[in-house]
Amino acid sequence: MSRSSRLTSDFKWLSGAPDKVPSTFQFDVAGATLKEEIYERTAEEGVGRYRLRYRALEPALGVLAYDAVFELQRVTGACTAFSATREVRLAAGTSPNMLAGIIGSETQCLKKHFARKQ
Repeated sequence: MSRSSRLTSDFKWLSGAPDKVPSTFQFDVAGATLKEEIYERTAEEGVGRYRLRYRALEPALGVLAYDAVFELQRVTGACTAFSATREVRLAAGTSPNMLAGIIGSETQCLKKHFARKQ
């Protein structure tokens, strides 16, 4: 198991679920509990596009603001393209290494989730 896949733990929904907007969830990272909110979800079935947007609700670990967009776009047959865009504002002097680890862990979790769906 890579270091990044061990960074986060104890994920739980506080309200809603992935298919409900708004929904809130939390997880633990490096001794802090991060709370986030899914505030936009769109699905365009005809073109095979899915978009999920979420943000941090409370500053933690030097991250002052965090807004992320995940998009899935069907390319051909069973192939789907995944893209993630994040806007982050860090407190002065905060190293981006922790954030990079969290993003790595998040990406690995998504890969595992979609690998089970095949």
